[in-house]
Amino acid sequence: MKRLLALLPALALCLLTSSNARSANETKTIRLLDFDGDTGVLHGLVEGAPPGHAFGIYKHLETTHHLPSHAIVPPNPTVPPNPTQPFCQGQARAWDASLAHQERGGNFIAFRRHQMVMIANMARAGCDGVIVIDGETNEILFFQPVVYENPKK
Repeated sequence: MKRLLALLPALALCLLTSSNARSANETKTIRLLDFDGDTGVLHGLVEGAPPGHAFGIYKHLETTHHLPSHAIVPPNPTVPPNPTQPFCQGQARAWDASLAHQERGGNFIAFRRHQMVMIANMARAGCDGVIVIDGETNEILFFQPVVYENPKK
């Protein structure tokens, strides 16, 4: 009986963590595949996910926070994960300029629509992005474009 009582706190902890594990926020780097700006549905491939678990469907909301782009210099400059596409780099620069304009007091409605069009353009080009999602609902909490740059010589 004493052993059972000694195990109860550990069992309770296991049950709590297993039931809350799915609802925790998750950060994923994804290759954007398709985005519908009207519905906010984003399709993407999770980088590094095992086969059969890479495809994901996520929901962009009005409350999704947009972050400035994140530049990465790949460890192997000859074969980066997403070739250094000029279009993706240009979209990332335009994204950052759009965020800066909004911070200076731009029109919020026009800004959000412009951001939706930019995400759709990035998806058509197969650009990468980092998203933080609610693990239970797959709603996007944060979105950040990723751009791969060549190393400076």
